[in-house]
Amino acid sequence: MRLSSALVSGCRNLCRQVADGLLPALCVGCSVRPGPDLCAQCRRHLTPLLHPCPRCGRPQREPLNNPRSCRACRGHGWLGISEVIVGWNYEGLLQGLITSAKASADRPTMLTLATLMPAIEAQASIVPVPPAPGRRHGPHLATVLARHLAHHHGLPLVEALRCRHLAAEQHRLNAGDRRRNVEDLFVVRRPVGGTIVLVDDLLTSGATASAAALALRRQDADRVILAVLARTPRSDDPKSGWRL
Repeated sequence: MRLSSALVSGCRNLCRQVADGLLPALCVGCSVRPGPDLCAQCRRHLTPLLHPCPRCGRPQREPLNNPRSCRACRGHGWLGISEVIVGWNYEGLLQGLITSAKASADRPTMLTLATLMPAIEAQASIVPVPPAPGRRHGPHLATVLARHLAHHHGLPLVEALRCRHLAAEQHRLNAGDRRRNVEDLFVVRRPVGGTIVLVDDLLTSGATASAAALALRRQDADRVILAVLARTPRSDDPKSGWRL
């Protein structure tokens, strides 16, 4: 006798709940100490971003009194983005966790990463950068991060964007080609007014985030704040010199 898909799904969820009850969750960083969040030992291997510029996210040697003193953006930041909120350097343990989560769509790791998202203070709608067309089934990291922020801060989650097409992989391109690669990539499927917090997992060149922000601004958005888990370090970044 064939079982309905709903019954099969229900059985899977029940088995998962039983397993979670019988087997204690482990830290996804070391797979030894209790989880599900990162244990204290693993958190020491994370590198906080040092005094990030509120307009572009580049780390500074000391807090900026004026964003115009940022040597990277001179206060201009990224097109379409009013503010950047970023918590960590994309390196070491965090780089490994993000890479693993995206490659295997590993939900436990994604949920742990979501707890590392920087806090936001604005009253806003939360909008994730959408997944690429044709991606493998399973959770999408930016969406998981956005859902966590929305739930944690009691804010609405709106999946307002979709991709027009599959763009080339950004990490294979230089800065100019990255901007051209994502130009007009995003379509607003549901306009959102007021302030928007745009959520992504990683900030590198800013091209993808800018393209998404500009699409939202062309509709009803008044202000777009970019919230990302981590930023890819550059060779000329000042070093923090400390870890947690």
